[in-house]
Amino acid sequence: MSKFVIGCEVVYEFLDGTADKFVLKEKLGKDKWVAQSDDGLLHVLLQKNIFKINYRDIKVGDYAYNPFSDCILFIDEEDDIHYVNDCYYKVQNYKRQKERAK
Repeated sequence: MSKFVIGCEVVYEFLDGTADKFVLKEKLGKDKWVAQSDDGLLHVLLQKNIFKINYRDIKVGDYAYNPFSDCILFIDEEDDIHYVNDCYYKVQNYKRQKERAK
């Protein structure tokens, strides 16, 4: 069974390293989804670049989606964890593109 379901909020990382938040609308075949962005546009996304949003607290060592810079960041000791938890979205099961290529 897929870890993704229709209506699930996800973060998608594009090949250029930028990311955006989407809501999954429909599954297309084995590894593609139709998803809607915040501006209402529909996109076809590859499942290997989709990561679930987790609404639990973000801690040091987690990855989080920053909607202001449209990227996924590693949270370390130097980050203001209160600000991160107020403004970012925790990304579940995220690995950098280099790690996924292995």
